[in-house]
Amino acid sequence: MPIPPSHEPTPLFICAASNNPRFNFNTVGGRYILLTFYGSAAAPGMRKVLADAAAASDVFDDAQASFFGVSIDPDDQALARVEPSVIGHRYFWDFDLAVSRAYGAVEGEAGADGA
Repeated sequence: MPIPPSHEPTPLFICAASNNPRFNFNTVGGRYILLTFYGSAAAPGMRKVLADAAAASDVFDDAQASFFGVSIDPDDQALARVEPSVIGHRYFWDFDLAVSRAYGAVEGEAGADGA
């Protein structure tokens, strides 16, 4: 789905994350942010995306850029399918889909399988 151009500010939110149970997204300003709505790390294509992001520790250093993955699959957290790092890589646990909906990444009652 193409992303339409927008002059709206980025939606801010507070969400449970891999490093903070109430991560306030408005604290990440001042660097490039890659916010990736990947659904579930169980999906083969998404495993590759997440592995590529994890391998780019020279890019995602928190000084110039940070990677944030958004999971809607509780098993990503429960089974530790993703590996956050102290620097550069974090994951949001968006199990109620509030963040995903705010960004238009899901519609209706989509689950972790995208259905």
